Amino acid sequence: MSEMGVYWGYSVRIANYLQEVYRHCPHPEGYQYKICIGKKGKRLDLQELREKVTGGRVLLVFGGHEGVEPVVDGDEKSKVTQENLHEEFDFYYCLNEDKYGVKALRVEEEILMFL
Repeated sequence: MSEMGVYWGYSVRIANYLQEVYRHCPHPEGYQYKICIGKKGKRLDLQELREKVTGGRVLLVFGGHEGVEPVVDGDEKSKVTQENLHEEFDFYYCLNEDKYGVKALRVEEEILMFL
């Protein structure tokens, strides 16, 4: 299943740069909600998500073990920076790994925790 880009009922794509996420969007109408999980986002607020995300296509962006922020720094074609990354998304969260006693969470751990 993972070879087909399907991950537990979700479509998964790998993008080397943030702009690739939008440029290669498989949905003509785009995404209704864009959520980023990064190191500098605010603490995850499930109540906020339940109240505000009411359906439609949701884009979840996860970075590697260093977060999504270094991906932005490496994208020379984009005008998005670490300072304005929060403006690119409807929600920008951190999963607060220090709460779990580790320095970094793996992407697969973040996916399971978030979903």
